Amino acid sequence: MKHHLKFWVALTLCVTLALGAAMPSLAEADNADAWAIYQQAYEADTAGDLEKATELLIEAADMGLAEAQYTLAGRYFDGTGVPQDYDRARELYEAAVAQGLAVAQRELGYMYLWGEGVEQDYDCARELLEAAAEQGNAFAQCDLGLMYERGFGVEQDYDRAVELYRASAEQGDETSQNNLAVCYFNGWGVERDLVASLEWARKSAEGGDANGMEFVGEFCEEGYGVEEIDYAEAVSWYEQAAEQGMVEAKYRLARLLEAGKGVEQDEARADELYAQVLEEVQAMGDEADPVLLRILGEMYLLGRGVEQDEARAAELLSKASDAGEMRAPALLGQMYLSGSGVEQDYEKALELFTLGAERHDAHAMLQLGLMYEHGEGVERDDDKAVEYYTQAAELGNEDAVQLLEQINEE
Repeated sequence: MKHHLKFWVALTLCVTLALGAAMPSLAEADNADAWAIYQQAYEADTAGDLEKATELLIEAADMGLAEAQYTLAGRYFDGTGVPQDYDRARELYEAAVAQGLAVAQRELGYMYLWGEGVEQDYDCARELLEAAAEQGNAFAQCDLGLMYERGFGVEQDYDRAVELYRASAEQGDETSQNNLAVCYFNGWGVERDLVASLEWARKSAEGGDANGMEFVGEFCEEGYGVEEIDYAEAVSWYEQAAEQGMVEAKYRLARLLEAGKGVEQDEARADELYAQVLEEVQAMGDEADPVLLRILGEMYLLGRGVEQDEARAAELLSKASDAGEMRAPALLGQMYLSGSGVEQDYEKALELFTLGAERHDAHAMLQLGLMYEHGEGVERDDDKAVEYYTQAAELGNEDAVQLLEQINEE
């Protein structure tokens, strides 16, 4: 989750000056001198005189101008022009919050949500973000939506999360657009709709969000919500997301480079990307999210960029699966089905494939179909096999499409 800090957004002074528009009502502000000093601070900052800009910001903040307090707080938070000081940043945000400034409410709420510079406090975060969201702050709506999606300090509520994401997304927030795409993909708070999911993901990607880029790449590679798989477009989106440092995009790009899908085969570059992924995920340690744990598990399982270690793969995939990751159950289920790195256990494999199917993983659906078609670990059931193949095919799985065609020809 990115920090949406914008030094001058409170006054939208850069827009005001660029358009030659009038300044906000000084009479209403009852602080004309402070506004004038704040404008001088902006001009100094634009001219590259950080020291002068900081001096003027301090002066305007001391005069009680909420926008100056907010802007100066951001500088203390990031250590820009002043020594980094989270306590001073918090104090300044609090002063601006006391005057009802929405962007300050959001930034302070963000600090409490993630425990950045303060002790994590979901109650404080929710109160501040609610206040900012009610004023229409798109970033606060996004953060609050995440709290309801994940159940951070509140009862999990997908309907409320979607409501907030949509309000933010419609204002153009790329993070919310991608989060809304994820909700449509999973059917969280809305009816599942792959076409709508892709539309929102594209908006996010075209707005420059790396998560959105990676997600659109997945649609193109896996065939979700599109007429046909397009590896070349997937490569393009993964390249852009990888340039922004997104680890999953690097991994997906490496796989396509290794296989020569949508791009000229380049095993050397694939190996470089695998090495980057390995280094970055291992550096995160226990902080790595479930998707990255699954990626690392898959690398150990298949020996991609690392020496094959099925026992380590099983450990990582199990952690990712337990944490709710979508694709980990199918990978782990295949290990139990074949007895690779774990003791063969058909019942466990069936359980994992079923879990993966519930998480909308086409590969898990395919494996369930195969188990039922061949009676492997279960009583043979052709109807169930067709049911799961159909579900996988609807998600773009080419193997499932081919199996259904074979069944229909018989």
